[in-house]
Amino acid sequence: MTTLSRSSAALSTAILYLSLAGCPGPGTVETVDTGTVDANAPDAHGTDANTSADGGRDAASGLDGGPGVDADVDGGSSAVDANVGTDVGFDLDSGLGVHDMGVIGHDGGTDAFTALPDAFVGVDAWTPPDTGCHAEICDGIDNDCNGVVDNGCPQSLQWFSSLTSSSPIFGPATALNSSAYNYLCPYPTVITGICGSDNGPVRTLGYSCGRVGLVVNTATIPYTYSVQVAPTLTCTTGMGWSGGGAVAWTPYQCPPDTLVDEILGTATTNLGQIQIRCSGWSVVETAGGWVVQRSAVTAMSPRFGTGAGTDFSWIVADDATTGFPGAIRDWEGRVLDLGAYLSIQARGSSPRLVLH
Repeated sequence: MTTLSRSSAALSTAILYLSLAGCPGPGTVETVDTGTVDANAPDAHGTDANTSADGGRDAASGLDGGPGVDADVDGGSSAVDANVGTDVGFDLDSGLGVHDMGVIGHDGGTDAFTALPDAFVGVDAWTPPDTGCHAEICDGIDNDCNGVVDNGCPQSLQWFSSLTSSSPIFGPATALNSSAYNYLCPYPTVITGICGSDNGPVRTLGYSCGRVGLVVNTATIPYTYSVQVAPTLTCTTGMGWSGGGAVAWTPYQCPPDTLVDEILGTATTNLGQIQIRCSGWSVVETAGGWVVQRSAVTAMSPRFGTGAGTDFSWIVADDATTGFPGAIRDWEGRVLDLGAYLSIQARGSSPRLVLH
């Protein structure tokens, strides 16, 4: 490739000087013959030491004030002396004869015909960056390129506005001179603690509330999720007996990020004893999708009251459609004879997991 470039350039120069025959030029054109040139014919720019008529270049052309062209030029090599002078004399076989041409040199002493290295030789094939779409993961990026970030990943927890699960009434269901009471944690909070008093049987009853929320942990890829329960309402003495002699309990609050999902106790004609269970929840991805699950039971409150009766326990039923666990959001009952008799009924529901 290099030899052809030099020859083409030289040929163009030859044609230029031939078209300007008779005009002064940078070199002297030799007499055209049938292809043979005097091996020792001097010209104005050098001495043709061993010129052949086969289209090759001088093996050692003289240079004005500088070294000659490398002897291995003939044969296709692109190696050229790096210090070429200003006027270079060399032979060109045009097909009519060998013509000694004067070629103007280049500033800086560099040969204009030095071949550039092949830019692609030894270079690995270019691999384009991976810009394709992939299966969505929960990482804050639209991996599957559908225009929705983290589609199918958990976004929030919501509660059904209605209470979908109710316990039996523990204690007297109806009686003369009774009145209903109802403690419902403000929507969308749940019961997270208990307080009250007793003087044997339970006399007063109250509870605390907390808001349940979804927490996204972005420190890991893919993201992980957990359920947080933040207290919102402090427990007070609550509804019940107004007579004297009852001893207030130390209010019991569920451990952090747990909620009440079960009540236990004893009851006959009165609520003799009461206890709550606190559980945590987790959000996990299964083969069927993201679900809310009940984690291990984390705590049981003390049993308040010392009244006799039949043991009972009730836990909020899992949702029939999703299988998600439920939480107690309300308890209610009746207060008889100013709290001499107290009953309880708990109600609850399960959350809904909202996805992107």
